[in-house]
Amino acid sequence: MGRLFNRRPDLKTEPSLRPYHLLALLPVLGIFGGVPLANRGRPFVLGMPFLLFWIVSCVLLTSAVMALIGALDRERSAAGPERRKPR
Repeated sequence: MGRLFNRRPDLKTEPSLRPYHLLALLPVLGIFGGVPLANRGRPFVLGMPFLLFWIVSCVLLTSAVMALIGALDRERSAAGPERRKPR
């Protein structure tokens, strides 16, 4: 378990927040901002009340956004230091 939390001292650290990380706010805004607006029993979408459909959609959107952020992070780390812009 100790290996999970040990950082490699030979790696240089860089700012971890990138502009595309802000995409993670979309599902949060969908849940907290959209649920009060979508809080009604009708219409039914795919056999579910609209509110349930909205929440399921936000959960699926969360998975898609996290996969996209992970892919962009892997692409950035694979680019190596020679292709990164200095800050």
